[in-house]
Amino acid sequence: MYDNLLITMITKIKRVKNLGLFRNYTPVANLKDFNRFNLIYSWNGCGKTTLSRLFDSLESGSHADYSTLEYEIEASNRFVNGIPFDRKVRVFNQDYIDGNLQIRQGKTKSITLVLGSASKELLGTIEADEKELNRKISGVDAEKELQIQKVKVKNQSFTDIARSIYAAITGGATRTYRKDNAEADFRGLIEKSVLSEEELNKLLVAVKQSEKPLIDLPSLPLLDLGEERIGLDDAIADILLQTNTLLPKRVDAM
Repeated sequence: MYDNLLITMITKIKRVKNLGLFRNYTPVANLKDFNRFNLIYSWNGCGKTTLSRLFDSLESGSHADYSTLEYEIEASNRFVNGIPFDRKVRVFNQDYIDGNLQIRQGKTKSITLVLGSASKELLGTIEADEKELNRKISGVDAEKELQIQKVKVKNQSFTDIARSIYAAITGGATRTYRKDNAEADFRGLIEKSVLSEEELNKLLVAVKQSEKPLIDLPSLPLLDLGEERIGLDDAIADILLQTNTLLPKRVDAM
């Protein structure tokens, strides 16, 4: 494996100590300074990645895996361990890949690359936000489903009520009193209350009472009075008149 190192403003590594195989490194006298672009290559295991860790430690002045690391470099100024470098240093090596690069295989076989510790933290925030969003969406969906179920229960309840009311009123099989009628009547109630079983039975009995047809008044018979036929009511009126005339009279002598 080859590590490509982009070195900016650094001209020479003067000393490295306690960094893997660089136990106590100092450059030979004829070693040239770094140029703008530099290529370092060698067999695997010869120290390329270890050297890249030195550059990785420059920005903070230390390395987490090498607590006793000592170094000295030349750039626009002299920098030693413990003194942060005055430029941003970005290193892409195996440590970076292990710590910061994530490859996620999705259902569509897409690949997502996340670069950098800041981006890694951002990805964590995005994933947390996605989980929260999905939770809220699930909550909204659950609430929506609950509302739908409530509407279904209400509609079914009014349908049953309309069927019971129509059956109680008419006793017929063909319904003309339906759910919408029951809802409209319910909204029109001034006071809404739950009836006791006894009150409900009384009202059901009252509702089930049917109206009887009107009965015609009976016709009075005609009476034969001599040659005249008069109605019973006229005959009674005549009798009452004669009675009222005769009763005040006195019989003094026979």
